Amino acid sequence: FAAVDQMLVFASYARQDTWRPALIGVISVAVYMVVALLLVGPLSYLCLMVADTVKHIVHTVLMIWVLGRAQGGLRGYGIGPALGKALAASLVMGAVAYFLWELLVSWLPAGLLWSKLLLVGLPGLAGLLIYLAAVFLLDMKDAHALRRQFLRR
Repeated sequence: FAAVDQMLVFASYARQDTWRPALIGVISVAVYMVVALLLVGPLSYLCLMVADTVKHIVHTVLMIWVLGRAQGGLRGYGIGPALGKALAASLVMGAVAYFLWELLVSWLPAGLLWSKLLLVGLPGLAGLLIYLAAVFLLDMKDAHALRRQFLRR
């Protein structure tokens, strides 16, 4: 969501509109605070990850709505398909990282620094690789442009 949202913010800036993205940012931070406060009891510090995800979703949806109204619609710009592909890649990445983490928790000894590092590092690396593979398999144009740019250097 953050990548799509960033494009929408830049599109607003290109239209010399800075106050709408700022206002939407304030609204999304308010939503973040409400979600975090509601979930801090059951989830402890993990509520911050959930709240941040909800904040990005709210910001993206509001930016799509506001920019769509200002433009007379956003059809033809590829935002819907890009958002759907990013969501699909994210879901696959999250599932793989979670299941790898679950597997490692049962195998690694608890409390040791190296096992904690592996519990974070391996699922994170696997998630990154899965996401990269997914965006190329889903033929996301930005991923191909980034690859071309990287290979030029």
